[in-house]
Amino acid sequence: MEIKCLKCDHEVIIPVDLVFEYYVCPKCYRSHKLKNGVLSLESDIQIEAFDSQIPVGSNVVLDGQNYWVSNGILKKSDYGEYWKEYELVSASGNYKYITEECGNWTISEQIELDKNFDSREISHDDNYFALFDKGTCQNRSGVGFFDFKLGKGSISYKDFISPPELLSVEVEEGEQIVYYGEHISAKEVRKLFDLTTLPYKSQIGMVQPSYFDLRKCITTFCYATLIVLISHLFFYQSSENQLVYSKTIDMVNDVDKEFVTDVFELKGPIAPLKIFIQTDVDNSWVATDFTLINKTTGETAFFSTDVEYYHGYEDGENWVEGSTSEEFNVCGVSSGKYSIAFQSNKDSADVANSRMKIEVYWDKSDNWNFMFVLIAFLAASGILFYIKTNFEQRRWHDSDYSPYSKEED
Repeated sequence: MEIKCLKCDHEVIIPVDLVFEYYVCPKCYRSHKLKNGVLSLESDIQIEAFDSQIPVGSNVVLDGQNYWVSNGILKKSDYGEYWKEYELVSASGNYKYITEECGNWTISEQIELDKNFDSREISHDDNYFALFDKGTCQNRSGVGFFDFKLGKGSISYKDFISPPELLSVEVEEGEQIVYYGEHISAKEVRKLFDLTTLPYKSQIGMVQPSYFDLRKCITTFCYATLIVLISHLFFYQSSENQLVYSKTIDMVNDVDKEFVTDVFELKGPIAPLKIFIQTDVDNSWVATDFTLINKTTGETAFFSTDVEYYHGYEDGENWVEGSTSEEFNVCGVSSGKYSIAFQSNKDSADVANSRMKIEVYWDKSDNWNFMFVLIAFLAASGILFYIKTNFEQRRWHDSDYSPYSKEED
C-alpha cells in the first residue's frame, strides 16, 4: 500500500493492506480522511507535531515475522505525563506495540485475560503483578494510519507490573483491552529499527530490570558458602599438626647468635604456624626475633616474642608474674617451602638460664578461612540488598501505590 500526502507529497509505503479512516502525514502533520476509497485533506484539523523516533513504514522482524510501523501516537495522562506508542502490524494481521516513556521501552501485544482488575494485585501465568499506575489519558497527537479520530475522548488505563513484565488495561468507550508487555532495551530498539539517536533515559523505567537478580545472587552465595564449608571440613579432617623444626639453644654460648632452619615444605590448606618456646628463665626475660622466609616467592614476615617469668614474696604474700614458656601463632601460612631465621638475647645479669627450646608446628587449618568467606558473602549480600532496595524505591517513587513508605523514599 502506498499513500502520498496531498499537502507535501511525502510518500509512505507499507506492503500490507491496512484498514483505516484517517491518515496523518509524518512530515507535515496534515490530517487526511478516507471516505468511499477517496483520500481528502481535513482542512479544519491541525495535528500537533512531536518527535516520533520510529518512522511510519519502518520494517522489523519480530518472532520470525515481518512487521511494519503503521502509526505512532503521543499520549498524555491526566497528570501531565507524556509517552509514545507505536503500532506494528504484520502481513498476517498480528499487532504489536512499542512504547517509549522517559527513554524506557516496552513491547507488548493484546491478550485475552478475564480478570478482576479492581484489586491492587493480580496473577497471570504463575506470576503476580502489582498495581503501579492508573488514570486517564488522551491521544494528544499522532502520525500514520488510524481507524479512529485523534484527540477524541479519553482512555482509562491501569498498569500492573512484575519487572520486566507488564499488564496494561485500557478502557475506551466501554471496551476493555488487556495488553501483556515486556521491557526491551534501548540498544535493542536502536538495532531493530537501525536508529542513530534515541531519547535520553531520565528515570528508572516502570518494568526496567534490576541490575541483577537478588534471589539468584543470594542462592549462588549460599551454594558457594556450602561448598567452602564442605571443602574446609574435608581439609581440616585430613590435616594434622606437623612438627617442622625443633632445637635446644645454649643460652650461655649462643646468645645473640642468628640461627637459620633447614628449608621445610608445608603441604595442605592454609593454616597457622605455631611456635613454642620454653626456657629456664627465672626472675628475668628472654627476647627472640623471627623472620619467616618464603623460599618460592622471596617474601618475608617478621615477628618477635618475649618470655618473662618473675616471682617473689611481698607483704606476706607470694606473687608470680609471667611464665617460663610462650606459644604464639603466625596466621594464614599457605603451602610452600620456607625457612626461619631467629635470634635470641637475654638479661645479661641472668646467669642461671642456660637453655631455651624452640619447636615449630604447622597447625591444623582454623576456621578463619571459612569465616572470612562467610563474612564476605554476608557483606556482599547486604550491599546487593541495599542496591536492590534503593533501585526499587526509585522505580516506585512517583507511584501512588508504592510498597515503600515516603519516609523510606
